[in-house]
Amino acid sequence: MADDPILLALETLMGGQTQMRGELADLRSELSDLRSEVSELRGGQSELRGELTQLRGEQTRLRVDVLDQLEKMENKLTLIREDIAVNMGRADAAHRAADNTRDELRALNAQVQAMERRQRMMNARLDQLEK
Repeated sequence: MADDPILLALETLMGGQTQMRGELADLRSELSDLRSEVSELRGGQSELRGELTQLRGEQTRLRVDVLDQLEKMENKLTLIREDIAVNMGRADAAHRAADNTRDELRALNAQVQAMERRQRMMNARLDQLEK
């Protein structure tokens, strides 16, 4: 009966079916592995999303800290500029006062010289009158 073509066809079909069952079992195993890998990828993706959210929060905090530091530096610079302006004003006032004092001394010196000339003139007249 081994020569019977129907039996041969059935044996061939059964062999093919057995092989297909094996391949199907392999495919199921690979599908299970693939599902497991997809699940791991999703877990990794969730981790990455969490880390990205944390990184965004840290970036926002850093931005706020940097802006605060810049504002503090700007305030300090403004105070320094104001101090410089006040000191320059004081220096200008002292310079003007020194210039005014110099001018007053010149004027006083001119008055003293005029008075000394008058005194000499008066002494000369007195000397003439006494003679």
